Amino acid sequence: MAIHNDIGMVSWCGLSMPFADRMKMIRAAGFTATALWWEDKHEVARKLKHLAPNIVRQAGLNIDHIHMPYRYVNRLWSPDEDERDEGLRMARSWIDDCARHEVDAMVMHATLGRDAPEHFEIGVESFRVLVEEAGERGVTIALENMRDAPTLLRLFDAVRSLRLCYDHAHDSLFSESPGSLLSTANDYLLTTHINDHDGKRDRHWIPGDGVSDYATVAEAMRTSPHPVRAMVEAKYVSGGESDEEFLDR
Repeated sequence: MAIHNDIGMVSWCGLSMPFADRMKMIRAAGFTATALWWEDKHEVARKLKHLAPNIVRQAGLNIDHIHMPYRYVNRLWSPDEDERDEGLRMARSWIDDCARHEVDAMVMHATLGRDAPEHFEIGVESFRVLVEEAGERGVTIALENMRDAPTLLRLFDAVRSLRLCYDHAHDSLFSESPGSLLSTANDYLLTTHINDHDGKRDRHWIPGDGVSDYATVAEAMRTSPHPVRAMVEAKYVSGGESDEEFLDR
């Protein structure tokens, strides 16, 4: 199980070096956790990735969550039974990966480019099935907010065991009412993606380098009824500072 109160840096932070070296550098900078990106569709394609969790832990880091691919999530909402079954099968394989590596949280997107799914009850049933099966494996599913805050709120109301991976930049950039998702769904908050931006695009800057105000996020984390994890999702841009300086900041 992950240790709560971790301060993490995502593994996809833009540092171009061997994975094991990157994990050691993240730990040396003072972070205690990371998150893994799990893009590949098939088990055979994930063969090398199955080495990553052990490398992370050997570096002295906890694994906050595994982030699943988002290209296939709309299949979970499809009225076509075969297409929906394929989406469920793939999601189950990623749940299996989390359980295999004793990672207790799986982050995924609820939709891709779809604010209001046409067949909402179909999606609800898909997530009910996945949450139940994940729970039996000791895995919690957390949905990351994109442009779909109203859909997430409806899902949380319908599937109470879902949790929220709150991305502050997405909310402040894409939501019609920034902050309302966090205040309404605070009971569902599990983990976070924290980064900064210029008010125009999702830049993935270090917190403090842009225009974001984190007071609301901090208060929500402080008052949440569940332990909430802090995960920095900043990306290194070469030329401005060294790898070490970036992580230290």
